[in-house]
Amino acid sequence: MCASGADVAAARRAAGVVAAPVRVLDAAGQPDSGAGLAAAGLAGPGEVWVIRPDAHAAAVLHDLGEAEIAAALRRALGLAGTS
Repeated sequence: MCASGADVAAARRAAGVVAAPVRVLDAAGQPDSGAGLAAAGLAGPGEVWVIRPDAHAAAVLHDLGEAEIAAALRRALGLAGTS
């Protein structure tokens, strides 16, 4: 999930390089533009959250690019040593 100000395009590119289905959500596209998440202290400006299917937050990244997001996705999938 990409908070307001995060590089959504980089997250989408990173999602395309892992061998698993990944859905990229842009908080700015939500009905409240992500304001509810920010008000709850979640998904601050520029953050990218990697959330597993069991709703565990596997990573919270701050202002990072495609390579760092792809690495976090690989770690969440247990593929940390692969490219």
